[in-house]
Amino acid sequence: MTQSQSSATILVVDDDSGIREALTDILEDEGYAVRSACDGQAALDLLRQQAEPPALVLLDLMMPRMNGWQFRSEQRRDPALANIPVVVISAS
Repeated sequence: MTQSQSSATILVVDDDSGIREALTDILEDEGYAVRSACDGQAALDLLRQQAEPPALVLLDLMMPRMNGWQFRSEQRRDPALANIPVVVISAS
């Protein structure tokens, strides 16, 4: 584990609690700090409340309330959030 890994935070956004928990366990075992949200709106709310943005967002696309596409649209419009990298994770 590198120093950057040990201090990096990753936001996991998925409506499936099992997937959120599994990803959280894996990432924490690798030394990352992990935050999670159950949909796009919860993720935006969390991001806007945090003083420091995460290093990465892992984002599901198919979620209730606000899906991944809607989250990305809102994220890109917000200058404070627009540069956070996003990796899409979606099951079909």
